Amino acid sequence: MQTDDGAREILRGEGAIFRRERLRRRLSLEQTATATHLRPRVIQAIEDGDADQLPSFVFTTGLVQTYARFLGVDPAPFLDACRKTTQVPAGPVIRPESPTVHYHADRVPGFLVPTILSVMLIVLAGYLYQQYAAFVHGGGLGDAVAVAGADPRIAPTPLPSTVASLPTPPAVSATRLATTTPVASNAVAPTPTAAPPTPTPIPPSPTPQPQGVHVDVQISGRVWTQVEADGKVVFSGILNSGDKQSWAANDSLMLWTGNAGLMTVTYNGKSLGKLGSPGEVMKVTWTATP
Repeated sequence: MQTDDGAREILRGEGAIFRRERLRRRLSLEQTATATHLRPRVIQAIEDGDADQLPSFVFTTGLVQTYARFLGVDPAPFLDACRKTTQVPAGPVIRPESPTVHYHADRVPGFLVPTILSVMLIVLAGYLYQQYAAFVHGGGLGDAVAVAGADPRIAPTPLPSTVASLPTPPAVSATRLATTTPVASNAVAPTPTAAPPTPTPIPPSPTPQPQGVHVDVQISGRVWTQVEADGKVVFSGILNSGDKQSWAANDSLMLWTGNAGLMTVTYNGKSLGKLGSPGEVMKVTWTATP
């Protein structure tokens, strides 16, 4: 692997910017690792600009961007220097030569052509002779059937000209008898049954709903923030001066910030003022009240 000494010097200088920003916030390696979910040795390698202690460039890109978002640092110069220190020269591409495939078409020998034509003519002549013989002996060309070994001189046996008529069965006439159903003179008309009254539906009683947690924040500077609602991360990133954010949860809401003095908080409509002192890393959890 080829390396660039100038790029390594730039990489160490960019890593020192990360360390200086972390120390300015008064954060240890363990506190930074907990906040960013990065391993301490990875943070140490980034701050030292030691590309040999970092994973492949694809994974290093994600790690550096996560750390840069937490500190509010531009990751592009660090990644450019890191890319130059891990460049691999492109070697020549060798491709195997594809084999040449030759195709040979099978042909019929010339001396067999007259023999094949002669056989076809003989078969055609025999078929035409059978059709002509059938036509001469009283059959149509369409009714002739080629039968192997049949003698054309044998005429078919004629059918008898008279056919005995079958006796006609006697017609049977059926007389349909009309039947009448007697109607009783003392039949009593059915009495209509009154429909049961429709019950009036009773509306369900309203179920009391919990108040939940609702937090509004106003930002007065660039600050990293992470918010979890009911145990799920709903925001993680950098907020800038003038930003306003609102988050809500059913049971609990946790707010984690890298600078509590830049954040003004309102909890369930009640103003709490500044969340903490300037530069203070703070994690606060609010729970729902019945």
